[in-house]
Amino acid sequence: VIKGTSNFTTCEIATKALFDKASGCLTQSCSFNEVYQPPLHGRFLAMSAYSAYVVDDLGMSKNSTVAEVRAMAVDLCALNVTQIQAKYPG
Repeated sequence: VIKGTSNFTTCEIATKALFDKASGCLTQSCSFNEVYQPPLHGRFLAMSAYSAYVVDDLGMSKNSTVAEVRAMAVDLCALNVTQIQAKYPG
């Protein structure tokens, strides 16, 4: 469980632990959260629109760099719920 603390570093550590592919994996092929993932064969491409939604919801350019998104996350994570609701209504 990740609990909001308005502290980016704490959130980052908790998120990295959640996605630690080596943590508790009982097989050689896990994705994350100890879930088995069979090996892929041949050419494979995976895409996610999740990051595009986050960048868009934060009012950032779709051409934002990883450093810019991280800086926004640091600023956002320093806010409490009331401040977030005021900054991002709806």
